[in-house]
Amino acid sequence: MKRTILLSAVAAWALGAGAAFAADMPARAPVVTKAPPAIALFNWSGFYVGGQLGYLWGDNDFVNITGAGPAPFDVDGVLAGGHVGANFQNGTWVYGVEADANWSNADGDDGGAGGIVDALRLRAEGSVRARLGVANNNVLYYVTGGWAWANVRHTDSAGFALTDTLNGWTAGGGVAVAATPNWIWALEYRYSDYGSVTGTGFNTVRHDLNSHQITARASWKM
Repeated sequence: MKRTILLSAVAAWALGAGAAFAADMPARAPVVTKAPPAIALFNWSGFYVGGQLGYLWGDNDFVNITGAGPAPFDVDGVLAGGHVGANFQNGTWVYGVEADANWSNADGDDGGAGGIVDALRLRAEGSVRARLGVANNNVLYYVTGGWAWANVRHTDSAGFALTDTLNGWTAGGGVAVAATPNWIWALEYRYSDYGSVTGTGFNTVRHDLNSHQITARASWKM
C-alpha cells in the first residue's frame, strides 16, 4: 500500500514538473517563407542604332522594248549598311518605326539577248518601315513593312548608261534577341518590289526589279 502511494506521488510530481517546464518554454516563432526575387523583364521601349550585313537576290523583269523583247535575268550580291529606329512597348506588344540604307554589289545581265549585253547593278537600297512585334522577355518576334527605294544603274555593250532611283514597297519579319540591356542581335528577311525604270539608248529598255534579302543585324539600344 505504501509503495502504491509513493509511486502515485512520484508520477504526479513528474507530470506537474513537465507541464511547468513546457509552460516556461518560449513560443516558437512562425516560419516565414520568402518569395523568390522577381526577375526584371527586358523593356524594348527606346531608340536604337546599328548595322546590318546580308545577302540579296532578285528578279529583274527586263524588256528590250525596241530590240529583242523580254529577256528577264537575276541579280544577286551582298549588302551592308546601317539603321536607326525607335520602339514603344505596351504589355507584350511592341510598336516601332525604322529606317535603313544599304550599299550593294548585286548585279546581273541578259547574256546578250538581241546582240547587245544589257546589265543592271543595284548600287544602293533602303527603306522606311513600321514594325509590330510580340515580346517574350528579351526575345522579340516582329513583322515589318513600308516604303522601299533602290538606286540602280543600267549599262549596255553599246555604251549606253542610265542611273535612276526606283520607289516601291517592302515587307517581311524577323526575330531579335536582347543579349544585354543595350546590345540587340537580330535576323531579318524582307521582300521588296522597287517598281520600274525606262530609258532610251541604242534601244528603249525597261527594268522592273524585285528582291529578297536576309540580313544579320546588331543594334545598340540607348
